[in-house]
Amino acid sequence: MKFSDSRYEAIIELAKEAGALQKKFFRSGKLDINTKSSDVDMVTEVDIACDKLIVDRIMKLFPEDHVLSEEQGYAENANAQAGHTWIIDPLDGTTNYSVGHPIFAVSIARWLDDESVFGVVYVPMLDELFIAEKGKGAYGNTQRLTASKRSNLRESVIATGFPYDRATAANNNSENAALMITDRNCHFGFFAVSGQNSVFPPNYDCFRTPNN
Repeated sequence: MKFSDSRYEAIIELAKEAGALQKKFFRSGKLDINTKSSDVDMVTEVDIACDKLIVDRIMKLFPEDHVLSEEQGYAENANAQAGHTWIIDPLDGTTNYSVGHPIFAVSIARWLDDESVFGVVYVPMLDELFIAEKGKGAYGNTQRLTASKRSNLRESVIATGFPYDRATAANNNSENAALMITDRNCHFGFFAVSGQNSVFPPNYDCFRTPNN
């Protein structure tokens, strides 16, 4: 894919660099695990290190943009010209990472006026890279991604997740999950739940199954 902004290539390499750092400490037995908003909202020193790495690099590459990251919050740039904001989850799937489950990712997106214009998701343990730019399509490891052609849920894989505040949030996805499980008119072959939401949509909806 030829990007509209050549600096996007550096963002892809940055996602891979953060992923390499995550692989280095994965299942090392040396993680310092803490919690944030709840007992299941976890953060490790790897989250923090990757967050700093990505934010610092983006601020150098795109000095005209704002940045919103998982661990550092919103950094408004007084010199911003076009209103772009980078949204970063440096280790998407910290719970999985902390317990040794290999499905986690680096997630980075650039937004303009409430719309995503560029995004990259890198899954270190699978060495799989997903990229997209508005108007240019989405790709998984250089292969163009397309939506599934399946129309019958009986033949489909359904993936979902639940928020960290699911015990108190009014909209916690439990009602939707219950409908999928109990509704006799909703046939499905497999129901998957994971703590890592950026990996499931591109991996299973688009190109995992050759005849989808």
